Amino acid sequence: MSKRVVSASIVLDKSPNQVFHFVTDVEYYPFWSDIRLVEKVSGTGEVGTIYRLSTKTFFGKESALVEVSAKEAPLCFAFQDKTKSFVSEFGYRIEALNNQTKLTVYHEAQVRFFSGFLSSNPITGVNTELSLQQLLTKLKAAF
Repeated sequence: MSKRVVSASIVLDKSPNQVFHFVTDVEYYPFWSDIRLVEKVSGTGEVGTIYRLSTKTFFGKESALVEVSAKEAPLCFAFQDKTKSFVSEFGYRIEALNNQTKLTVYHEAQVRFFSGFLSSNPITGVNTELSLQQLLTKLKAAF
């Protein structure tokens, strides 16, 4: 297996702390992502916390168990998808730029050689740079 990383970035007129608190509060996800329901399965919101994220798709309701794998204020926040038999991580990197903040969203997953398959990420359900850019546009509008 090999890794594949897809990412997109946006600049926001907010402080790094404001951006960090917004993207780490999973209760806001239904306002700017395809997530329709967030359920805390275990933990306190820190690294190791497990959430069930549910989305509606053409085929019905789908859900994913994700574990917070990184949370370092105000630099990064990431989830690992626990429903797959291979590693899939979705996260945010935050960088201060003068009076603005650069937010990068990324999806990193294992590629299976026999199929060329890259898992969908638990937040957007898709895995292209365009889909991540669309996610950031929604996030900016909701912020």
